[in-house]
Amino acid sequence: MKKRFFATIALFIFSFGFYLPQAHACSCLQPGSALEEMGKSNAVFSGQVKETRFKEERIEVNFEVYEVWQGEMGPTVTFTTASDSAACGYPFVDGEEYLIYAGEYSGEFAVNLCSRTMLLTDAEEDLQALGEGYSMEGYPSPIKDQPFFWILISVGFITVVYLVVRKV
Repeated sequence: MKKRFFATIALFIFSFGFYLPQAHACSCLQPGSALEEMGKSNAVFSGQVKETRFKEERIEVNFEVYEVWQGEMGPTVTFTTASDSAACGYPFVDGEEYLIYAGEYSGEFAVNLCSRTMLLTDAEEDLQALGEGYSMEGYPSPIKDQPFFWILISVGFITVVYLVVRKV
């Protein structure tokens, strides 16, 4: 009798496990090439994460844009990702630089683990395939940050002034 009782309890406990809700993990197909993924994306751009914060079960990412290959945006853009990797949320880190392949979610740019988004330091192959994008207005051009650029501009200005004064 005791064996039958314990067998019934064990069977009940064992069968209870079949009625638990199933967890869904993120599952992605291998992304295509940089150009294929650009064709599927609403926007492709590079830049730096300025801030991440929770917004209604998603993470909102404020991003300073360096270069754009596809999509229209200003020098900063905000997009979202799911709040955890099980829901395919991308684990953005404040201050890190990324190459972003963004889709759309609820009318705004969104990024997920299944996109080709990656750290900018790992994106050399993609950057070569994408070619030259356009830099954002207001974003400092690398050449303008170099002292020789300003020396060259100064010498040119002085030369023009000298030639004008000399003819007068």
